[in-house]
Amino acid sequence: MKALRFVLLGLAVALVASLGWRMARWAPTATVPAVAFRPVDAPPRPDAAAAKALVLSRMGDAPDYAPFYDRLRTEFPTQYAGVLDRASQTVMRTGRPPNPERLLTDALRDLRQSRGVLAAKAEPLPLGEVFAAQGAMLDTLAERDPSLCADFLYGGSGPGFMAFAATHRGALARIAMATLNAIADGQRKPVERQQPTNADFDQLTAALKAQNLTDEQIAALLDGKTFDPPLPDQQICDGGRTYLHVLSDMPDDLRLRIYGLSAQLLARS
Repeated sequence: MKALRFVLLGLAVALVASLGWRMARWAPTATVPAVAFRPVDAPPRPDAAAAKALVLSRMGDAPDYAPFYDRLRTEFPTQYAGVLDRASQTVMRTGRPPNPERLLTDALRDLRQSRGVLAAKAEPLPLGEVFAAQGAMLDTLAERDPSLCADFLYGGSGPGFMAFAATHRGALARIAMATLNAIADGQRKPVERQQPTNADFDQLTAALKAQNLTDEQIAALLDGKTFDPPLPDQQICDGGRTYLHVLSDMPDDLRLRIYGLSAQLLARS
C-alpha cells in the first residue's frame, strides 16, 4: 500500500529535507557590524503574572480566534493551560509580546501532536470539514502568492504566512476550529476506519491524472517523492489544490479512509 507520506496542508512528514531547502532559500545572510555600538540597558522582563496577562491580552486582540480558545478551554482544560503556560514562559524569556497568529498556530500544532489521532475517528462531517477548511485556505493563498501556498503545503509557517494570516484570520480560525471539533468528536464517539487500500490509491491516481497532474506531481503527493531541483511553487500549489478537490468528489468510504490516515499522520508528524 502506498504510504501517502506527503499529507497535504501542514501535514508534511517525509518532506523535511525539502522544507529545509525552502527555508534556506529565504534565510537571511549573516553580517558582522562594521562598528561596535554601545550596549543599552534592556527593559525588565515581565514576571509570570505579567507575562500571562500579556498573552491573554494578545489572544483578545484577535476575536476571530476566541471560539477556538473558548472551546479548547472547555473541552481540554489541561491542554489550554499548557498552551497558556508555554506562551507565558516564552514572553518571560524573550520580553516580547506574542504574535496572535503564532499563538494560534502553536496551540493548534500542540493539539494536533497530542490528540490529533482522535480526529481520524470523527464522524464524516467534522472530519471532512478539516480538509474543506484546508482547501479554502489553499485557494486563498493561491490567489495571493503561489510560494505561500507551496510553503503551507510543506508545513511552513514563516513570517510571510504569519503576515498573510493576520489579514485572513477567518480562514486560519476555520482550520483551527475544524481540527478541534474533529478531535472532540472523535473522542466522544469514535468511528473505527480501515486503512486505505492499493485499490483506493489506484483510483485516486487515475482521478488525479484525469485532471492533468504530471507524474512528478502525483509522486510528490502520494509517495512523498522529492526532486532536485524541487518542483516549482506553482506546480506544488496546483497539485495540492487539485488533490483536495479530486478527493472531495471520491466515493465516501474511500475519501474517509484517506482522510483518516491523513489525520493520523498529521498527529505523528
